[in-house]
Amino acid sequence: MASTSSPLNVDDDSSIDLSMSDNFSHGETSTNDLQSTATSHTAASNADDVSTTSSVSSSILDTPIFTRSVSLPTTDEDDVIEYNKLSRDVWNEDRPLRSLQVTALTMALDPDICRSKLAFIAPTGYGKTHFVRVFGCMLRGVIVIIVPLLSLSADQMKKMMHANQEFGSIEVHNLDEITFSRMESDIIPRINEIKEGTTSTMFLFTSPQHLAVSPDLVEALKQAHERGVLKGIGIDEGHLYVGHSMFRLEIRALKDLIWLQFFPPGKEELHPAYWITTATINLDYVIELEELTGIHLEPSSFLWPDASTFMKDNIDIQLSISGDMATHYNKMIAKLAESSSGRVVVFVTSVSDCDKIRVKLESLLDTKDLNSINVITVHGKQTAFEKYWFIRLFCEEIDPSNEFNPRLAVFNGAANTGIDIPDLGYVLRIGFPPNLLSYFQELGRLAREAGTSGVFIVIGSITSFLRTIKLIHNQNMNEDTEDFGKGSLFRYKSQESSTNEQTKVDLSKYKPSPKQKKKWILMQQREALDVLKYCCLGGDCKHIQAAAYLSTGVLHSTISDMEECTKCGSRCPTCRNKGKDWSKLFRKGYRKSIINWFESSKVQDVMPLPATFDNNGDNLTALLWKDDDAIMNIFDLKKGGTIKKYHVEALLLQLIATEIITLMVANNGKSMNWAFNRVKVVVNNDGDIVDDSVGVDNATGETKEVPCYKIDKYWTGVSKYPEDRKRRSRKVKKNTQQQPVEAAVNEGVI
Repeated sequence: MASTSSPLNVDDDSSIDLSMSDNFSHGETSTNDLQSTATSHTAASNADDVSTTSSVSSSILDTPIFTRSVSLPTTDEDDVIEYNKLSRDVWNEDRPLRSLQVTALTMALDPDICRSKLAFIAPTGYGKTHFVRVFGCMLRGVIVIIVPLLSLSADQMKKMMHANQEFGSIEVHNLDEITFSRMESDIIPRINEIKEGTTSTMFLFTSPQHLAVSPDLVEALKQAHERGVLKGIGIDEGHLYVGHSMFRLEIRALKDLIWLQFFPPGKEELHPAYWITTATINLDYVIELEELTGIHLEPSSFLWPDASTFMKDNIDIQLSISGDMATHYNKMIAKLAESSSGRVVVFVTSVSDCDKIRVKLESLLDTKDLNSINVITVHGKQTAFEKYWFIRLFCEEIDPSNEFNPRLAVFNGAANTGIDIPDLGYVLRIGFPPNLLSYFQELGRLAREAGTSGVFIVIGSITSFLRTIKLIHNQNMNEDTEDFGKGSLFRYKSQESSTNEQTKVDLSKYKPSPKQKKKWILMQQREALDVLKYCCLGGDCKHIQAAAYLSTGVLHSTISDMEECTKCGSRCPTCRNKGKDWSKLFRKGYRKSIINWFESSKVQDVMPLPATFDNNGDNLTALLWKDDDAIMNIFDLKKGGTIKKYHVEALLLQLIATEIITLMVANNGKSMNWAFNRVKVVVNNDGDIVDDSVGVDNATGETKEVPCYKIDKYWTGVSKYPEDRKRRSRKVKKNTQQQPVEAAVNEGVI
């Protein structure tokens, strides 16, 4: 869209308009085109503390650093044999290494390829941990693995424990669970014993918060580096390292304490090997990671395969709008009853939801005489020890002789990444995830074994979206009283501190500046909006959209060059609805009915509308749901049919996702208002839009600010409503146009 609005200065005092289509194309886009269409939007508001102008642009997208023209190295056949021999003899892996693992080893081992600096981005279950195991054993010496989420180390440690010691000593330590006295008496002396030419490998897992407050450990690592035996430092789940950096100041401190110490600029010959592994990352996070470490990654450092590698169409993706939880819980329990080993996971955002849902599920299991199935929770309020062992228990094989066999888990963001859960075929996500990286990490827990399938259901609502936005803008709130919990994704204060702190490091100088906070808020709210764009709008097959996003870090609505990927058929909302969007399902007349409602006094008199929500829903949905005449026209009920409240909410979610309706948030984060998004376009003498895609500066004609609902492209991906008529209806007051309008008594699955 054309616009003359200037970009938002993130250091100013204005409010933020949740209108961000930078990373989302309203039209057909190539996956190789990493440039975004930056747009600026305005929304009118009469709130005193709400600004009317906002814009977001992603600087990283202005200079794409990833191109498919970077050729990957070939690996000599003898090297492939050596890699597989080590994998088999040391780690007892009979299956040959995947081609991506082989390429990753070749790139990481040869400094001429990528300066021994590797970003290995591959789907969940693709063997990134095994790459680290093999790579570390080939380097020999001290290998440090920084794990930003403590629960991750449980799964990592489990995979590291079974090395064959015949070809050299291999030891693995999780430093966060080691006492200070043992660190001083065992670990540091052992590091000091390792000399150049050693045949031993010492894997050290550590959280950023532990490493930042352990000066004796850092000093031992410095001495190991001087002796030439500190062979590598890697970051597991790089997207979390970035995502946690705004509330975990220890991550920001590590730039001075670790990265600049071991990777001094201009002294490449002194650098140990460096790598990051992750299944999900976007381009903003890549730039942030470089800022946090000071380590620049050239395009040749990225092993980021194409979309076909990320296709995971063995998962049935579903979206339920404000679903009936009793129905979903019963389906989950029925799934557990089908086998003695199958597992089910529920993902939520807040700690309080974890505990409430656990109690509910335990009660339901008792009523169905399934009390032998135990329920566990993992969240940010638990100690590192609790999270570590609960994850280990949940990932172990089921032993019927044990009294405690957890097969049902409720997790929040403290346990949604990097965990290999066997026999997991059903995941329920309550509330929209805060970003697509979380969405795909949670989906990636499913059906990791070859030949298996799974179901991933998101129960979305406007309320859950508003809760996320409120969290983003109130990150210093008293989270307990606000019911979001200290384990949420959004925190500035560190809640997980090491029990072995040798000294308190002054972290105050690493607090993010107001400008950094504003920048982070902008990025987080754009990511929250991207979740709605992906989940609620039409376009391509959701599996293809996901693969395109995971292989480029950019979200597109329609993909033009994905010949290597075929549509899933019926395992996503788009394919189940056979791609029906506005142009096919919604005639212009119904669009006109929505616009007429927008411009009616019932709406104009209350807009901008304060965004409120509670357990009964949100007031934006209520505004339309209570207007029977508007519903009759918008949903074309004049000739019969019924409508449910979730249909109304689904339509409004789509209008929010397309940015026709936007959310204005006061700078202090205390108030949110719904408004109609507006954009400047070129018009002719008759006032008609003549060009809404060419920049105003390069076009002729008068510019005019118009609501986005008057521009065709903003309606792309909007569908009529979920097709489900099997519900009770409520009567409305009769007139010549009335038909029954159905009550929202149950869920609707798109």
